[in-house]
Amino acid sequence: MPAADAWGQAATALATDLASGIAARKGEEPASLASIEGSAPAYFRDVLLANLIAHGARMAEPGTTTSLAISCRATPVGVVPVPRGQITGPFALPGEILVLCLLTQNGVYVAAAHQSLSLPSTPPPQPTGVVLKITE
Repeated sequence: MPAADAWGQAATALATDLASGIAARKGEEPASLASIEGSAPAYFRDVLLANLIAHGARMAEPGTTTSLAISCRATPVGVVPVPRGQITGPFALPGEILVLCLLTQNGVYVAAAHQSLSLPSTPPPQPTGVVLKITE
């Protein structure tokens, strides 16, 4: 998973884009922020909410129904599965997590924002089990 500061930077960038989308609606009604779906850490919603408020967006309390709603999803993209068997070369799990947020007004998509977070490479897994060499 990306580090906490990478999630914080993504929340700031997303909030900047979303707050301008909310301001463009010229409404006095606050927006609601749904739970973040996918593989984001639990604190990401709170950080995003705090950044939206810091950028001047009026936000509703959880559970309040409003005509403006923000929904976000964090999805791993391009993640290569861990290979099985003996590894003979350099090893890394390339990939990223794409965070996509959509702003809807009365059920119609009106704005979107996205950020990509790079996944750190990981060391190769250590072989486990017993290796048998059979000779004739």
